[in-house]
Amino acid sequence: MEKFIGLKKILGFIVIICGACWVLNTIGLIIALLFNIESFNEYFNNPIYIDGEETSPISLMTWKLLFWSAIISAILIKILGGSLSKINGNGYESE
Repeated sequence: MEKFIGLKKILGFIVIICGACWVLNTIGLIIALLFNIESFNEYFNNPIYIDGEETSPISLMTWKLLFWSAIISAILIKILGGSLSKINGNGYESE
């Protein structure tokens, strides 16, 4: 059994979750900016209304945190001798 497989599974899971969330939020930001729905400032600061209830928008800090956590996790997987192509829905595939 591989020495760092547990750590790689955790890091792979972080890449999947944080990377997907960051990509979806970035797509939303680009669409909002392209169609002049919101400005960059409004996208990150104005509350979101869902079914009449106010929810907090994603903050710029959260957006950056999602990006960097996915990047750092991917780098650590490579440092630990892993392959990024082995990242899957379970986090990381050992074989």
